[in-house]
Amino acid sequence: MRRFVLVSASLLLLAVASAGLLWLLHRGETDVPVTNLLPRPPALLEYRGLDSSELVSKADTVEVVERDSTVLSASPAVPDPEGSREKETKAGFSVAVKQIVNPYRVLGIFVMPNETIEIETMFTRPGEVYTLAVEEGRPRTLEPGKWRWMAPEEPGVYALLVEGPAQTMTFNVFVQTPFDNDRPILESYFIGAYEERSLRGDPRFEPPRGLIEVNEQTEEVLVSPHFTLGAFASRQEGDPKFVALDEQLVLKLEMLLEEVRRSGIGATSFVVMSGYRTPYYNKAIGNTTRYSLHLFGRAADIFIDDDRDGRMDDLNRDGRIDIEDARLLYDLIDGMRSQTWYQPFLGGLGLYGPNAHRGPFVHVDSRGYQARW
Repeated sequence: MRRFVLVSASLLLLAVASAGLLWLLHRGETDVPVTNLLPRPPALLEYRGLDSSELVSKADTVEVVERDSTVLSASPAVPDPEGSREKETKAGFSVAVKQIVNPYRVLGIFVMPNETIEIETMFTRPGEVYTLAVEEGRPRTLEPGKWRWMAPEEPGVYALLVEGPAQTMTFNVFVQTPFDNDRPILESYFIGAYEERSLRGDPRFEPPRGLIEVNEQTEEVLVSPHFTLGAFASRQEGDPKFVALDEQLVLKLEMLLEEVRRSGIGATSFVVMSGYRTPYYNKAIGNTTRYSLHLFGRAADIFIDDDRDGRMDDLNRDGRIDIEDARLLYDLIDGMRSQTWYQPFLGGLGLYGPNAHRGPFVHVDSRGYQARW
């Protein structure tokens, strides 16, 4: 029987100098009064037919509430309610986890079985009480507003909620399936072999320890307000598929989408034309780059397709779909590199024109330093 564990704690104001703070200041989020925040979106408890008021909150205590396992047998992630992607996506506070700072109401986190992570609320106001609710795993309160959580041993998707005075932030935590580079097939899906030695000794280019299963239940799970897990899966055939994905890349795409909208382009989202590629598939399509960031889930080839014709929209409105439409998107992204809050999200940026099989697109990645082509 699954359990929800509720951990509640009063919160002290944290003065932390970080890229996340710079970003929030850039957005003006720290000046928004609590009373003006939007109502919280549907949370995991409500999705499962549970009443969140039934979970008793007591400061610095752990409450265990038993639930009928049949109630909890549905998909453990929070789906996208109808039309919610077009509404406000920020939570009104931020949470630091896995060396990133997340201000969005929903984010995917990728961990190994039994991995321990710390969750800490940030940029909040004195006297506010924040609660951690987890579906599975082992939580522990470290101090008010800060927790340590051990992931379950079983691969799958598990919800973790940080509930504030007005809104809730949901983490869809994907416990990965362990991957052995000496065994090129994971279940029935052919992965191929990664290079045994990482690029220039960088641990980010070592073979992944685990991969995320993408199946009929998980492909529609949100990894951010505007992107699902399935959006990043390889075009390689297979069921289930497996994918590597970097949280920093997902955050970057959300930020880029936000900037695109602020520029006056009414994009609903980006189409991820190519996200993760297995080493096998990467070679099959003729790519000889042994350390392509696509192999590590840290790159995405994107375009805007709000008219849903499968190609880049006419962004510059000149009546043609060509490289100039991709260049408009490229220049907008490139123009962000001088902004201080954007520095942790610097990466590769590539411009590609159309060919007989596809339209123009832009490559973005989370390599951590600037590269252009």
